[in-house]
Amino acid sequence: MDTAAVRIPGDTGHLDPAFLADRAAIQDLVVGFALYFDAGDFEGLAELMTEDACYEILSAPEGTPSLAVSREEIIRVMSDIWQHNLDTLRGFQRHVTTNVLVTRLDGEEAEARSLLTSTFAHEDGRHEVRRTGAYVDVLRKRDGRWRLHHRRLHLRQVPSPATAPASA
Repeated sequence: MDTAAVRIPGDTGHLDPAFLADRAAIQDLVVGFALYFDAGDFEGLAELMTEDACYEILSAPEGTPSLAVSREEIIRVMSDIWQHNLDTLRGFQRHVTTNVLVTRLDGEEAEARSLLTSTFAHEDGRHEVRRTGAYVDVLRKRDGRWRLHHRRLHLRQVPSPATAPASA
């Protein structure tokens, strides 16, 4: 079944068991990425990416690289951010990933889009919303597992699900 053209939420013609299993695994991966990062589990986070993964941030905050290429570099950058938040800002980020929509699924490659609300939990008990944005993810399935291959984080304008996919 060609599911490449599946882009309209609510369509049921493509909902066979294999598609549903892949979609559930992709949604778990997208949400799990935030949970592993927020917990500071970078070994677990690395397992969620392909070796040649790419992480791109449009309108990156000052001091944050706008592009990290390779699983190793992404983990280094994310670990530095996590440690900076703890040491300098005295708290922890919480990434709330919602509205996960699989917009393309071609057997071994998929695209998903989701929304981000990044909050900050200070040691003194205060909480604040730090950023909002949207993820456009390209995922690849290897050896029966989905992994993040390319993540583009839009921190300002949220792209429509009907727009062109992220680079693979």
